[in-house]
Amino acid sequence: MKPASFLAEIETRHSARHQEDRQRCLPTESSQISFSHNDYLGLSQHPDVIQAAQKALEKYGASARAARLLAGPCPEHQKLETALASWKGTERSLLFASGYLTPVGVIPALVGSGDTILLERQAHACLFDGAKLSDARLRVFSRQDPTSLKTLLDSTRSLNPKGNILIVVESLHSMDGDVAPLREIIRLKSDAGAWLLLDEAHAGGVCGPQGAGYAAEYGLTSSIDLQMGTLGKALGSSGGFVAAQSKIIDHLL
Repeated sequence: MKPASFLAEIETRHSARHQEDRQRCLPTESSQISFSHNDYLGLSQHPDVIQAAQKALEKYGASARAARLLAGPCPEHQKLETALASWKGTERSLLFASGYLTPVGVIPALVGSGDTILLERQAHACLFDGAKLSDARLRVFSRQDPTSLKTLLDSTRSLNPKGNILIVVESLHSMDGDVAPLREIIRLKSDAGAWLLLDEAHAGGVCGPQGAGYAAEYGLTSSIDLQMGTLGKALGSSGGFVAAQSKIIDHLL
């Protein structure tokens, strides 16, 4: 396809989206009070957070300048990974540049062709993107209906007894505000010999002891294979992380 015809096709598709009232319009009014953000604790505007960021920029600069595997990790990143692992009750943690990039990097590294991902139907788009990049078979279930998860686990094990199964679920759903039935999900995953990746992005900082999330709230940390979180939202900064056993983190590196 020639560039001109490709541009014409893009314009046609955009026009159709506009006619269907599906065009995305960015808000321009800046004097309104926002009830749409996830800065739950207001830390992104806290003077101590801003001052710490300014000092870090002055000391380390605005870029890592090289990949971690080439130049080694930033000392502050190592301290943060240690602190996050302690906070989440795991052996290790690994930082990512954003919350979105965390599942996009983690899920394809864990499962692939011949494996199966069981993902809750209302999960965030980043979890679906990570699943699609993995080449694993993707099936969806209702987070509040453990019987649907059990049905998928049973059928998956029957059809593919040797393949790995990764269950991916959000502890606290961002739009509905409901909490996943973690105890039942963990029981089912243990019975099936599956793995569980728990996304605590919206629970971190606001739920559980010291804001450690629902895994800590219910005392289930040791039964969850991987916990994923963000440094945005309640923590008021930028970045993402996964917390797990040392062997898993070594594999992801």
